[in-house]
Amino acid sequence: MFNNYRIHSKVLDKTRALWSTNFLPFIKSEKIDNEFWDILEESLYISDVGIDVASFLIEKLHVIAKEKRINETKELINILKNEMIGILDSPNNLSINDNKIPHVFLIVGINGVGKTTTIAKLAKYYQLERKNIILGAADTFRAGAIEQLKVWGDKINVNVVSHEEGSDPAAVAYDTVNAAISRKLDIGIIDTAGRLHTKTNLMEELKKIKRSICKLIPENQLSVLIVLDSTIGQNGLTQAEKFTSNLGCNGILLTKLDGTSKGGIVFSVVKTLETPICFLGTGESLSDLVKFNSNYFVNNLFSQDDNLKEV
Repeated sequence: MFNNYRIHSKVLDKTRALWSTNFLPFIKSEKIDNEFWDILEESLYISDVGIDVASFLIEKLHVIAKEKRINETKELINILKNEMIGILDSPNNLSINDNKIPHVFLIVGINGVGKTTTIAKLAKYYQLERKNIILGAADTFRAGAIEQLKVWGDKINVNVVSHEEGSDPAAVAYDTVNAAISRKLDIGIIDTAGRLHTKTNLMEELKKIKRSICKLIPENQLSVLIVLDSTIGQNGLTQAEKFTSNLGCNGILLTKLDGTSKGGIVFSVVKTLETPICFLGTGESLSDLVKFNSNYFVNNLFSQDDNLKEV
């Protein structure tokens, strides 16, 4: 069971400030007319929710407003917030059970999104949950990747299983899980390569890693998490779709949220990939990883209050 750590309001100050500015004309609208819908559409676009999500929300609100004969903008704003929460509120099946079988996280994603650093943050998160953890350096392709994970392992006092650079990543994953089982640990977290290379196709390599893990543990004890950069563009989303369709990703780790002021990309990511966001990376320190809460996130975006309570 995850601790419901509070997302401090300052984490989203930059995002909330611009979001509030973008939506201020919409929020202050006094009547629901053609201008109201134009303002809403523009607010959604400039907040980076994407064309598909914007069209979905506007169409949904049109239908609800007509069916319920809504005349007050305040009521429609609350409905908009609920619809946004609905988009983000996908089932999150991540749960670490207290049993004799370790739970394994296979971390995937393209290069440059912060996978290795995020792995360290995830390990730290579960250390605070009093879980015993081991890391696996299965990115055997990128120069320095193994050493980078070892450095993080030393910082948080977690053992790292590794082979030589260029070795079979599936063998690293297998040995990591095997070590977790033999040492009766709670969690194994496995790093992977993030780019196509000449020797083998990345997706096939990742599938092989997944098969190796599932030789040792039931598949329901494996969570494949994809790491995405919050500044992701359409090209990045297309690449992410390849990971989710090939590997059946269980969740998203969204990084660098502190580096973007729009925030709307969160909706586009979830709707496009049909995969829930599980964690947000909100800064540079090891503690800057928080469990995602859709209700809190959406209400925070629309809030003018710097002291939001935890949801």
